[in-house]
Amino acid sequence: MAATRGPMGRDNLRYAALTSSSSGSFSVVKVDHGLIVPLRLLLPRPDLPVIPIITQPGRTFSPFNAREFGVAMRDAIENSGLKVAVLATGGLSHWLDPGHFGGVDVEFDTYLLKLLSTGRGLDMCSLEPYPLLAHGQYEIMNWMIMLGITGPGVFGDVYSYEPMEASGGGWTVVNMDLDAAAQQAAAAERTAGVSS
Repeated sequence: MAATRGPMGRDNLRYAALTSSSSGSFSVVKVDHGLIVPLRLLLPRPDLPVIPIITQPGRTFSPFNAREFGVAMRDAIENSGLKVAVLATGGLSHWLDPGHFGGVDVEFDTYLLKLLSTGRGLDMCSLEPYPLLAHGQYEIMNWMIMLGITGPGVFGDVYSYEPMEASGGGWTVVNMDLDAAAQQAAAAERTAGVSS
């Protein structure tokens, strides 16, 4: 699916949501610590509206579809005029399945953090699905959706990274600074205009 910019953003978001589900329907999902803890720590007020996007139960997102879903969400957000915060919760390398629980791939996580910190986060979405699953499970799709929302050329500021085998994941905090990206894009545009 290729998302378009402009007034079709909301339709694209609806289409992306429906095509990302294997059954085309959704069920009630109970939220867990992966959503509750970050919201508890970050929300300035508990009455702010939250729309959770749960990627785990169906495990139907591919890297491409995760990115495209994020792009469709970006279109809808931009057309809404609302100020929106996006949290991509979950580990980079992270396994929940019994045969591999507790595995952390520090080398893979370091590679992903380098992509994020150099403005190449969307390259993550070009990785093949099966090799991705060799390094972690499906929570990385949350990051890919977020990258589709932020768009290309956004530099991530890595605040922390901790490989924690006891909880089965490489945990990190990264700020994707959209204001800095907009300033860099404007500066590049001005520079291009001067050299023409």
